[in-house]
Amino acid sequence: MSPDLDIHVIGGGIAGLTTALALRRRGFPVSLFEQSRQFAEVGAGITIGPNASRVLLALGLEAKLAPHVRVPRHAGILDFKTGQRIAYAQRGDHYLNQFGAPFWHIHRADLLQALTETLAEDPGVEFRMGHKITGVEQTEDKVAASFANGATARCDVLIACDGIKS
Repeated sequence: MSPDLDIHVIGGGIAGLTTALALRRRGFPVSLFEQSRQFAEVGAGITIGPNASRVLLALGLEAKLAPHVRVPRHAGILDFKTGQRIAYAQRGDHYLNQFGAPFWHIHRADLLQALTETLAEDPGVEFRMGHKITGVEQTEDKVAASFANGATARCDVLIACDGIKS
């Protein structure tokens, strides 16, 4: 793909922000459209398995995430009546050794903050806040997106990362 492509990412959550960052690391300018007027700290704690942590590390987020991630030593499921183990898995160094990347616990807001801060520092990223997508039309050479605020945007590539409830 040519770095001259006009790429739009729809959605400013974890998937959209990570996609935008990955594209920037490959030299593509990106316009990111988010329906909210500002990024807000939302959500709860999440787990990041080795497949995902490997990507976040490759995108250069280690220093920003390090103060916020926790590495559990193990995880298990216990019988609620007896307390007996039903399932058990070692995590921590075991996952790092087995899969080559860590297993993390992190608060969603901390991950989102690391992603937005990293992208905000990059002049190749344009944030378009307050843009809730309402439609998409494919033409011969472009993709046109329509938004609830009346705006439209045309691009070469449109990547939808607008969530499960969209």
